[in-house]
Amino acid sequence: MFNVLQNVSGRAAPSGQPIFNHFKRVAMAYRVFLSSTFTDLKDYRLIVQNAIRQLGAMDVSMEHFGARDERPLEACLNIIQKESDLFVGIYAHRYGYIPDDEMLSITEMGIQGCK
Repeated sequence: MFNVLQNVSGRAAPSGQPIFNHFKRVAMAYRVFLSSTFTDLKDYRLIVQNAIRQLGAMDVSMEHFGARDERPLEACLNIIQKESDLFVGIYAHRYGYIPDDEMLSITEMGIQGCK
């Protein structure tokens, strides 16, 4: 179910330890961006959001974004690059919304934005 787990903050788990063992000890410091298409993966998103919260971290999900002045793509990339420590992606059968004048979906640009 977890296709992507990438540390976008530059923080690393001590060598030889799984990231989740390290994550449990310092989870309060982490903001975890959750990426997926929405309608087809709604149930999976809920499961992952709950898991993130059970670890004591804060899930950063589009459901919590609210109204913003930025365009959705700009807001998404800004949150991934400047406000998130970890990136979790859930991907299945849909590619996601492609904004006008773009060649990639917001979902794929989010993945590339966390590199």
